[in-house]
Amino acid sequence: QARKRHKGEGDGLLPEEDMEVEMGLFGRSGPEKPKTDPANPKEKASTSRKDIPKVFHDSSKDHVTVFVSNLAYSMADPQEKLKELFQSCGEVAEIRPVFSNKGTFRGYCYVEFKEEKSALQALALDRTAVEGRPMFVSPCVDKNKNPDFKVFRYSTTLEKHKLFISGLPFSCTKEELEDLCKAHGNVKDIRLVTNRAGKPKGLAYVEYENEAQASQAVLKMDGLTVKEHVIKVAISNPPLRRAPERPE
Repeated sequence: QARKRHKGEGDGLLPEEDMEVEMGLFGRSGPEKPKTDPANPKEKASTSRKDIPKVFHDSSKDHVTVFVSNLAYSMADPQEKLKELFQSCGEVAEIRPVFSNKGTFRGYCYVEFKEEKSALQALALDRTAVEGRPMFVSPCVDKNKNPDFKVFRYSTTLEKHKLFISGLPFSCTKEELEDLCKAHGNVKDIRLVTNRAGKPKGLAYVEYENEAQASQAVLKMDGLTVKEHVIKVAISNPPLRRAPERPE
């Protein structure tokens, strides 16, 4: 008691108040310093990089969004670069690059458009060379809701007798497209691309009897207006590629 009274008289505080100050100091200083788990040294880096927001994607906007991957990590300004590439497809609402905890670009982006038809046209830019490497453009699908969804099964062999058509109106039927294509050669097969619900995506693959007919069809049909939609027609000639890696 003498020691407590002496301490209280010396600093002007009662023993209880003195303890509160000591406890308060420890309580305030503790949480202010980020705790680092020795087993997880990356935790410190993530808490210290408050200026790097986590990329959140609203799955309700999948129909107006494409997922872009295989971009160069060294790309200086992903937003500006991709805006230049995709604005030809329609008005871009937002571009969300994915960064690591250290602030480096991971080579992924979400590109959100104002309209669904713009997102569908953007799929035609798949495999476009960007800074010396092919850019992969894929439909944006919530894997939790569609765990079995597979991105287009592109062939990895030369298909110069086949065409890839994009920008088609959703109302375009297989018969209507066949009537349009058979004017340029013998059409062997037509496949309209649909989503899991069976709804058209405005994309199609057309197989001709030979390469010459397919080449003629490209010359005559690329840029053609079909029901107020300007279509894009190209030879289906995809390079070897791996399935694009998804961000965590």
